[in-house]
Amino acid sequence: MADNDNPQKADLQEVKRLANRYAQSRVLPLIIPLVLIPVMLAGTNLIPDFVGAVLTAVEEPPWATTPMLWAAALLPVMWAVLCVWLMFKGIKRYGPSFYRGEGQAVLRSEGIPIWAWALYAVTFVAPALLSEWGSMPIRWALPTALTSLGVFVLYAAKRGRETPLGIVFGGLLLVAAIATAAGLPSLFHGDWDYAYYWTLIAYVMVAGLVTLIVVHLYNRRTLRRLKGANPLGSRQ
Repeated sequence: MADNDNPQKADLQEVKRLANRYAQSRVLPLIIPLVLIPVMLAGTNLIPDFVGAVLTAVEEPPWATTPMLWAAALLPVMWAVLCVWLMFKGIKRYGPSFYRGEGQAVLRSEGIPIWAWALYAVTFVAPALLSEWGSMPIRWALPTALTSLGVFVLYAAKRGRETPLGIVFGGLLLVAAIATAAGLPSLFHGDWDYAYYWTLIAYVMVAGLVTLIVVHLYNRRTLRRLKGANPLGSRQ
């Protein structure tokens, strides 16, 4: 009896392990942030330009200049936080529909604390503003923003129990940050105003698409192994 129970216990543990891997690698909801990320980065760039255009075109009283400058600095941060919040809300609400035919997979995730959101927003948006104002070259602004996003993705994936996504997506962003800091030429460079943003969008989108493909293939392989597993061991 004991000899029969050991294989059964081992098979049950294998099924549980495969089920956890399958649940953690359901990556198709990543399509939602991949759509919103260009919107976030475009808004981060266009808001300061809009405020600057208003300051140039409108003869405002001196007391209004400082608030407008603060708006140019703070509104992009608020926009980035709003877009990331919409990403997580969209994933939570519409993410399960990508796997409707495979049933639900519930992970015991933990929420992301406010301090993490704030730290991410500041460290991600600040390089864009500094680059826009000519205070930080693109070579250093890009690695800073990519590092901020990569670390945040790793942290958020750990809290959400989505380890494969965090490792691949966050890892690729950090690799891009290291390569850029080491001197890899920017995809878009020169005096073009939008060089920073389009380069950042390109890195993020490529990393996201590679993550989507790699982790989805891993998920399909895990699902096939899960369906072929024998939870009854030698008793079947």
